Amino acid sequence: MAESCENALQITVAVICLSVGTVRAVRTREKAWILLSAFYGCWALGDLYWGTFLIFFQRTPPYSYVPEFSWYSSYLLLFLLLRQLLPAEAWRIRGALPWLGVVIAAGMCAFYLQWGGVLSNLICAVLMGLLMLHAIRGLTFIHGSDRRYMPLCAAVLLFCFAEYATWTASCFWYTDDWTSPYLFADTLITLSFIPLLPAVRRAVRA
Repeated sequence: MAESCENALQITVAVICLSVGTVRAVRTREKAWILLSAFYGCWALGDLYWGTFLIFFQRTPPYSYVPEFSWYSSYLLLFLLLRQLLPAEAWRIRGALPWLGVVIAAGMCAFYLQWGGVLSNLICAVLMGLLMLHAIRGLTFIHGSDRRYMPLCAAVLLFCFAEYATWTASCFWYTDDWTSPYLFADTLITLSFIPLLPAVRRAVRA
């Protein structure tokens, strides 16, 4: 019951963000808003499948390929959003710090292999590694007037942190009650959707 309510909240927030992004995409015709709207839409579709299964069968889907494909698409769209908005100079790696994202993704992939399949863990590791690598790269590039891109990179890293917190909590504390750390972590994902809107708006204006 608790997970179904939290899932419904996440779908609601994603759909609201999707609506805002779609309106701005229509008004501005900016590719960034289209990518962000597609990110929210793919995520909401994955949540809708997951939530519908919970309501009808009172358990998580035994085969989660459908929502996972939607969520993988969301990661890819978020990466393309970074590619679209950050200046070309920001894609040059400076120092070793950006590679920390790749190291974290690889380490967590090895850790999660105790519970999940090899293919799904590898896909997540590649996509999340790319996201964190380029978000950190964007932050290390930022200086002077380019700080306008900082909220976007920080919002992407917050989303990645929330995802890893949810996955880790599901390995140890997955219960369907309001005190579950898993639900708190999943709520953090929901909250991480919101900062992306003003962050993209600021980056587009840049």
